[in-house]
Amino acid sequence: MNRRLYDLQVNIALSEPKKKRRKYDPAFKAKVAIAAIRGEKCLTELSEYYEVHHSQISEWKRQLISRAELAFRQNLRTPW
Repeated sequence: MNRRLYDLQVNIALSEPKKKRRKYDPAFKAKVAIAAIRGEKCLTELSEYYEVHHSQISEWKRQLISRAELAFRQNLRTPW
């Protein structure tokens, strides 16, 4: 590759602003994870609908399933 062309590509890449990481609140994560557990839509459809990467949805689903027992513990104070 031509050195000049390479330098131009690097400069263009460096001048583009980085995307900020999106932060999701726990209620949104739970809603998406529950939708994934229900299985009414495939991960691709959920990913497009909620605008979240499918691997992120899978991770939230895994976390929800692994921590589900916490909802039934006796010692927790319930907000309701």
